[in-house]
Amino acid sequence: MGESDHRYSTGLTPVDQRGLSRPIIEALDELSRLSGGGSLSAYDWDRHHVAVTYEVQVGIPTGGPVDDVDIHPLEPVLILFHRRYYPVRAPRVYSDRKDFPYARLPHLIPTGLGHPSWLCLHRGNIDDWFAEHSLGEFVARVQSWLSDAAGGYLIRSDDAFEPTRMEQAEGIIVYDIDGPTVSVRRRWTTNPRAPGRDYATATLLSDPRRQGDPAWAIRVDSMLGRLPEQSLINNFVEQNCAVDQKPRRSQRLLSLFLWPAQQDNSRYFGHLPTTLGELKTFCQDLGIDLQENLKEFETVGTDMLDLIPISIAVLRPCRLIDSDSSIEWLNFLVIATPEHQKRAVGIGPDAAVHVLAHRQPLTPRFAAKLSGEDSSKTIGRIAVVGCGAIGSKVSLHLARAGLSRQLLVDNDTLSPHNFVRHGLLSGHLGENKAKALREEILDLYWGGGSGVDVDAIDGSGFDLLDDVHRLSQCSHLLDASASSAFCVALANADNIPAAMRVLRCEIADQGKLGFLYAEGQGRNPRIDDLFFHLVDLARGKQGDRRLLGWLSRHRSAIESERGPVLEEIGIGVGCSSTTLRLADDVISFHAAEFALGLRRLSGAGQVENGFLFITFLNEDTGIETASKIVHVTPVRVMRGLSAPDWWTRISAKAVNELQSLSLKSGRNETGGLLVGRLNHKAKTIYVTHALPPSRDSRGSPYAFKRGIQDYPGILNEIRDQTGGLLWYVGEWHSHPHGELELSRKDKQTVGELRANLDHIGYPSHVLVVGPKGMASHVFVP
Repeated sequence: MGESDHRYSTGLTPVDQRGLSRPIIEALDELSRLSGGGSLSAYDWDRHHVAVTYEVQVGIPTGGPVDDVDIHPLEPVLILFHRRYYPVRAPRVYSDRKDFPYARLPHLIPTGLGHPSWLCLHRGNIDDWFAEHSLGEFVARVQSWLSDAAGGYLIRSDDAFEPTRMEQAEGIIVYDIDGPTVSVRRRWTTNPRAPGRDYATATLLSDPRRQGDPAWAIRVDSMLGRLPEQSLINNFVEQNCAVDQKPRRSQRLLSLFLWPAQQDNSRYFGHLPTTLGELKTFCQDLGIDLQENLKEFETVGTDMLDLIPISIAVLRPCRLIDSDSSIEWLNFLVIATPEHQKRAVGIGPDAAVHVLAHRQPLTPRFAAKLSGEDSSKTIGRIAVVGCGAIGSKVSLHLARAGLSRQLLVDNDTLSPHNFVRHGLLSGHLGENKAKALREEILDLYWGGGSGVDVDAIDGSGFDLLDDVHRLSQCSHLLDASASSAFCVALANADNIPAAMRVLRCEIADQGKLGFLYAEGQGRNPRIDDLFFHLVDLARGKQGDRRLLGWLSRHRSAIESERGPVLEEIGIGVGCSSTTLRLADDVISFHAAEFALGLRRLSGAGQVENGFLFITFLNEDTGIETASKIVHVTPVRVMRGLSAPDWWTRISAKAVNELQSLSLKSGRNETGGLLVGRLNHKAKTIYVTHALPPSRDSRGSPYAFKRGIQDYPGILNEIRDQTGGLLWYVGEWHSHPHGELELSRKDKQTVGELRANLDHIGYPSHVLVVGPKGMASHVFVP
């Protein structure tokens, strides 16, 4: 037998090089120069590729190839060029030797039996590599590969075992590899010398025989062990018949998992079977009798023989690369023709076999890993109230990061216009938003699994507040409803579990601003405290200009009656309206920031402080984005004396101002005005800031006379800076000698205040500051 008989190229048809593309002709010229100027032969490989024969000089160790691997000093190869896409697509390289020692070499891409061995030259995307390297460097890489093969350097001695590469797989099969691996290990412990099999149920998700499906996709649903009962098989047959005239994405299958006796196998698979006959031989070489295993399988009847997924375990001498296991699973799909089924005597050896690549199913732990999150840390179960544009996107962001323990609450249904901004698409038209979102998350994780706990309530946030049992099961509550009414109810709810952290997210100023409020431990500060702290950030010379602009525009809209009060703060009402003008990408930006902020701020566990997470997006001056975190310490909460149904909530900043001004005055009484917000309906006075005494105020050890100089201008400036939301809410003065009760002079002052405030329905508020604390005296009309 001549040398040419050992070459694959002898069976190829030469091509007229004049008909090749200019880049390929230039590549042939360059290869000729690299080989010393000799002419090269080009052959017709297939309708996409032309093959060029080339000989590579290989560096052989002085004592010959390591372990006597049959690598020659001059190795013939076939370099394939894509007729249309070269040089965008890198060349492929195959050995031109039929006796190439593929079974002893890693870094090969498997091909079919009888086909040449395909060299894997790059672990990443070879096209990306070739985009930055010349053809000469490519040939040098081929030479290096063959030299490493001769020297035993394709894999380092301390490296793990390289699994079979599946770049040419014709589909995927998805299952948790730990399940069958643990099962095989357990069987080997009991009887290491016996091969075995397990059955599993599976679902066909994509079928390339149907128009529009690009490749096979199969999901293994449940490991069964032995052959299932006939009742389950009959159920599968009925389901498959029901979908036979439709796209068969729900076809049910039975799958085989096979393994040989416990024995290390160091053979590399440069070729994989493409027919059932070849697969039987392949299994026989591994120590598995596939024919015997199929006999029992065929007893289920011809209706289940259309497609048979088969997964085969191979025990490697050490752990696999990127794995903690030494068991490699090879996956195939046997496809019976209608003629095979009609014969009802088993599947013939010519039945097609496709190679399937394994994919690990998505689990919360896996999703957290892919998201760069620590899966051991969790924020617990989160209730998302409001599954509109913002709520749906935040929920999906969290779910995709592995935070799949959610309670979704919404009483609205999806309308066509919702899909402009909603996290869900038109396939859920007419469905309840919460339930549709739950379905989507369950589909993401295939309806369940460890760590998946998604529930939905077709109701409002008020329904959730009435459901003490469901509330107790959540560690976080996120209000994404943009409902002012629910925000007020949430702030004043008295049945929120003590350990729960309450949050709220909103978009304001036509999408330029986003706010995520996170309450502190024990609900202090509350959402309402955080909101007025936010407003206070716009006040003063160092105030935030972006917040100032928002509040100023808000006040202008109110005064001109062009806009709703505070825009309803967010977009919830408008999101259900066809009149809202806000792009999906704007909402997506803020939603992504909210999800990030929620994971960061809440993931660290319960801490004393509350937080404001503020996001900025300015499209007017080019796209400018930013975000910042503001820590908000607990507020001082006091019941109003003389009006016990009223409450005063004083920010930590105002408390510090009051204490500092009192200490600064020494033994003399001092005082000033209180700035904040008054809520008649909630009977709450919010104090955000304490003004010092005016220049015409006078204090002595036993009396304080407040002046008025500069106060009107200061109060008007605060009102302008905060969009009219913060203003005068009372008086304060100190009692350096300790008592917190009102003196006779104080009561006279209260009388004067009431004379001015009672007739407008405004409560009179006097805060007394002493060494032992503070007292809030509230007098209502």
